[in-house]
Amino acid sequence: ASKEVKPSVFMGYQFLNSVTMEEGVEKIGASAFENVPLKQIKIASTVKEIGKKAFYNHEVSTITIPANLMRIGKDALFGEKIEEYIVDEENTKYSSYQGILYDRARRTLIHCPNLLPGFTESTKRMAVGVPPTVTTIREQAFGNNLERLTLPASVSSLADRAFENTLADRKSVV
Repeated sequence: ASKEVKPSVFMGYQFLNSVTMEEGVEKIGASAFENVPLKQIKIASTVKEIGKKAFYNHEVSTITIPANLMRIGKDALFGEKIEEYIVDEENTKYSSYQGILYDRARRTLIHCPNLLPGFTESTKRMAVGVPPTVTTIREQAFGNNLERLTLPASVSSLADRAFENTLADRKSVV
């Protein structure tokens, strides 16, 4: 069995709505499932790396990060319908808190989903309070529903495009 899902292999394929990675797969190539309207993604526990834009523009609500996943490429998991990230407790690189994806030490906010988890209908995540452990916020960290953001004094590094997907006319940073 191949240990890699090749880059761009299913890119743009519109008739696929679920992907289950076989155990043994270690890498998902760049853009492998880009612009595929997936509603479910099951990442094998053996996956160590997900390439840039691998699942870009999916329709999944919950992304589960396995213990062995150590590298997530830029925009690899970007999707407007994400409600939450769930990270395996054994993962030494990533963590999640209130559905938001952070590095393990919770010093870097990687991605805050557009929607809130646990509602029967999609509920927009309009306000976010960043924990005081966070010092860095990555580019494109916030979705376009954000209206209010509370940043602690600990934040010393904001990526140039941290708010790129946020509607500028509604944004207020406290």
